[in-house]
Formats: sequence, structure tokens, C-alpha cells
Amino acid sequence: MVVEDALSGVEAGQQGGFGLVIGVDRNNRAGQLRARGAHVVVKDLSQVSAGRWSGQDSGWEHVYTGFDPEDEGKRETLCAMGNGYFVTRGTALEAIADEVHYPGTYLAGCYNRLKTNIQGRIVENEDLVNIPNWRCLNFRIGKDPWFSLKYVTLIFYRQSLDMKKGILNRDLSFRDERGRLTLLSQISFVHGEQMHLAGMKMELTPLNWGGEVVICSALDGRVTNRGVERYKDLENRHLDLVEARHVDDQTVALKVRTRNSGIDIALGAYTHVFVGSKRVKVEPLPVNKPYGYIGKYFRVKVGRSDRLVVEKQVSVYTSKDSGIYECLWEAQAAVSTFKTKFTTLLNSHVTAWSLLWREFDFNISLDNARLEQSTGKITRLYMFHLLQSSSFHSLDIDVGMLARGWHGEGYRGHVSLAERKQRA
Repeated sequence: MVVEDALSGVEAGQQGGFGLVIGVDRNNRAGQLRARGAHVVVKDLSQVSAGRWSGQDSGWEHVYTGFDPEDEGKRETLCAMGNGYFVTRGTALEAIADEVHYPGTYLAGCYNRLKTNIQGRIVENEDLVNIPNWRCLNFRIGKDPWFSLKYVTLIFYRQSLDMKKGILNRDLSFRDERGRLTLLSQISFVHGEQMHLAGMKMELTPLNWGGEVVICSALDGRVTNRGVERYKDLENRHLDLVEARHVDDQTVALKVRTRNSGIDIALGAYTHVFVGSKRVKVEPLPVNKPYGYIGKYFRVKVGRSDRLVVEKQVSVYTSKDSGIYECLWEAQAAVSTFKTKFTTLLNSHVTAWSLLWREFDFNISLDNARLEQSTGKITRLYMFHLLQSSSFHSLDIDVGMLARGWHGEGYRGHVSLAERKQRA
């Protein structure tokens, strides 16, 4: 990073390939500083603050620095978020199922049986169903390809699971093929107290460019169960589309049904866009794809250093829920309440986790301080996942404590025979 108030210094920083060049405008030369290559221009150094993460934390953060495609599957599992009713793997918001990423969301008690013909023999398996992906939130600059780490050069990358608050954070900066520098920050959560709700927020800041950004916010019901290599030859399409609808300019809703167990699953999603703190009125473009993908494109103009903010709030209901009218109606009605601030939903979620930790937090005392911290942190991560897999939200659902929780498909969501006999 370079901080300069001289035009020549800014130009040297730009030509030197520094990741961030900050120009200090002492003589009303903001335009000239930008023309010479300043990514950000400030009036005074008091507007600039810098810090360095020391590698130490309070024992509440599970952190990854740098992006490692080979490790991504494990990261997505360990960074899963949930509330006992449903759990979602900690995938990037732009991720699609491929050789690196595997988006997955699993509902307590949502199973389906499928038959597979393997070399002339019919094999029947019951699986924990991967329900529609609600985390679809991506962007592109102008007509360029949709954002993917495949197409950019990373300057900084940090992903952290805040176990105290139940929030997954992802912060990165990158340079694209056209030399544009961009900051990207994302947070997401599955609500700890409102069992049907979840949310995410994306902030994008262009450092040395301005122009049109296209946002895509969607629900994807085309998902299958293919998260485990040893099950790849088994039939994996558990869901059929029932209905997909555009409710209004900001809202979409989707309903699918498990193919044999006949469970209806409905999701609603409400998206709104801001530049800075000002809400932007944009004319969305509806997006529909066969077999259960529904979303909206939002086109927004941003200038250099503008902060583009996208907030998406989601509801999940099923036909197995008690005390509801109909799951699609409920999912749609739930997101209609999201006209209130995103921060209200987030703050109530943080409060819910704070109350949980009052009951379940612990202390570990060892002679070795470093070992004490690392042991406590790992144990807290285990506790975090247990609290996501079993909670008061699932008291009325016929479920047990799964071998790997509601975090993936490794055990198909099954419990042991001994536990089934005990419960019987």
C-alpha cells in the first residue's frame, strides 16, 4: 500500500503495481490524483486507519487466510451455519457445485428414498435431502463474466467463522483481468432464534474504476445430492419443482417436493440494494431457468470508491411444520416482513447466540497457555456444531443426533440402530 500527497508519488505507486494507492488531497487536486492512479482519495490522513491481524484471537474465531481449492470442501463443512431446524454449508455466496465447491442446506427430518439400478440389481437408499440453495448472490461488472475466484488475482483473502455471534465472514480484495481493483466483504447467518429465517450481506467497493454492476440474487432448486464421492453412482435427484414465482420487484418464492416422501419445501427471498447508506430504486430483470431456478438481476451504477451494499433475507418452511397454513404461503409471508432493517434481524440473531453461550460456554485450564487456547477453541467449535444440530427448534421434529450433524451427506443423515431402538 502507498499513501502519497504528491502527484509523482501517486504515479510511482501506480506504476509500481502496489495493491492500494491512497492519494491525500491537500490542495484540491482530487481529480489529478485519480488521473495519476490513486485508487482512493482522502482529504486528511485521519480518514485512513490501518491494522494488522496478529494471528491471535479470543478463542471465538475459526479463521482461514488465503484460498486453497483443495481444502475448500473441509472449510465449507467446518464453517456451516444452522439453528437445529436447518443447517447450511459455509460456501461462498457465488459458489456453484463443481470440483471445488459444494453448496448444501439440510433440514432436520427431511429424507427421501430413491432406487438405483446397479449392474442389474435394484439398490434403495434413504438420504438426507439437499434442499434448494438460498445463498445464490453474485455480481458481474458490466458484461464481463460473473465473479469467480478463477478469473481474478487475489490480493487479500480471509474467511472467519465467528462462533460467539454465529456469523460467517469473508473479506477479500482482488484485481481482475482488466486491472480493476475491488474490495469485497460478505457476511451470512442462519438465525439462532427465528428458526425459519436466514440472511446475508455483500459489500462491494471499486477502488480504481466505476461503471455498471449487475447483481444476481436467486433461489436454486436444481440441486442434487452429490457431495460424497462414494455415493456418486446412486440416483441423486430428490426434488421436483412445484412452483416458482416472482412476488414483487424484490421478492421471489420457490416450492419443491421430495420425489417419494412427498415433503413440500418452500423458500422466499427478499433482496434490496444500497449505494452507501442510500437505498437504490432499480428496475429488476426477472430470471427463470428450467427445473427450479428463479431470481432477479439488479443493474446499479457505481463510482470509484462507492460502497455497493446488497442485503438478502430468506425464509424456509416445509409441509411438515406445525401450525402453518401452507408452506409456500408462509415462506412468502415471512419475507414480506423484511421491509425492516437488515441490522434488526442480525442483531436479534447475535442476541440469541449470546444467550445460548451463557448456558453452554466453558473454561479449560492447562499448564501450557498456548495449548489451553487451542484446545478451548477446538472444543468450542465442536460445541458450536452440536448447538446447530440439536436445539429447541427441533423438539417437535422426529430426529436424533446425527453422526455428523446436519452439515453434509457423509452418513446420509442417519442415526445408529442402537439409538433408534432406544427411542422406540
